[in-house]
Amino acid sequence: MQAYLDRLTDTQATEFVNKFGDVFKTLPKLPTGFIDFIVKIAPYLALLTAVITIIGGPILGILGSLSATLTADPLYFIWTILTVILMIAQAILMLLAFKPLQDRQAKGWMFLFWAEILGSIQTALNLLNNRTGSVVFGLFFALIWFYILFQMRPRYGVANQVERAVEKM
Repeated sequence: MQAYLDRLTDTQATEFVNKFGDVFKTLPKLPTGFIDFIVKIAPYLALLTAVITIIGGPILGILGSLSATLTADPLYFIWTILTVILMIAQAILMLLAFKPLQDRQAKGWMFLFWAEILGSIQTALNLLNNRTGSVVFGLFFALIWFYILFQMRPRYGVANQVERAVEKM
C-alpha cells in the first residue's frame, strides 16, 4: 500500500501536477487572507469530507445496488460500484492528507490533489448514467476547487518548477 501512496508524490507525479497546474498559472491570485484561511481549515475540511464520504459511500452502494436491481439496469449497477470505489479511495486520501496538511507538508497537498482527481473522474462517470447536467455542474466546481488548490500550493512547499526558477532569478 505504501508503494502506491509513494507513487502519488514521486517525481513523475509531481511533473504531472506541474503540467496540470500550468492551466491555472495565469489566473488572478486570490487574496492572501483568504488563502491563509483556507490553508488553516483545509485539514479539518479534508477530515470532515472523508468521514462523510466513508458514511455516504456504502449507503450509496446499497441504495444504488437496490435501485439497479429493481430497474434491471446493469449499467446503473456498474456506475454504482465504480462510484463507491472512487468515493472510498477519495476518502482514504483525504484521511491520509489530514496530518500532513496540519504540518503544511507537500504530501498533504498532493493527497488533496489526487482526491480531487478521483472526484472529477467520479463526476465524469455520471455520463454513464445520462446525467449530463450534473457532469457540467460537477466539472465546473472541480475547476474552481483545482484553482483554489493551486492557489494554496505554495503554502505547502509545493511550487511549480517554473515558479522556482523565477524565484531563483
